[in-house]
Amino acid sequence: MRRGAPIATSTAPGLTGALVLFGLALLYAKRGPALSIFAQAIALIMLAQVLIVVAGHVYGVDTSNYPFPFTPLTAYGAASVVLLAVGFIAASPERGIAAAIVEQSPAGEMLRRLLPGILVLPLVIGWFVRQAELRASTTAPRPLPSSPWRASSCSPCSPGPRSAPSDAPTSNVRWR
Repeated sequence: MRRGAPIATSTAPGLTGALVLFGLALLYAKRGPALSIFAQAIALIMLAQVLIVVAGHVYGVDTSNYPFPFTPLTAYGAASVVLLAVGFIAASPERGIAAAIVEQSPAGEMLRRLLPGILVLPLVIGWFVRQAELRASTTAPRPLPSSPWRASSCSPCSPGPRSAPSDAPTSNVRWR
């Protein structure tokens, strides 16, 4: 490698998209009350992106062939996006989402108490459902045998187990 040659690096597309969203949020942050709330909504979109990526990793979703390009995020990228978005929302607590969270009223107190459950509980329930689906797919019941001598030997009313296919009936008599 030549000295002074640029090193080719690439940033994960998810981090690039989040940084673009963060730049838009910064652009609209102090342009008025409506645009400030819009900027905080963009920060919430960044948090939703990280939540989707983390949930996908927890559930074991393969995103290598996923058509949406902004899903791949490294752990460091996800942590930095969370810090940027939370810092952006916390930077202007006078209006928007941060104002609702820090409000000194019963509504603000209830939101502060319920917010962790609102974010975590659906992920935990989804993880348990996913685990149940995986176990159900690996322990699927086997189909019943189609042979009459084996099926009849499994019933509680059968006279006893039959040992070989040579014991099979030669006529069309229905066995119990």
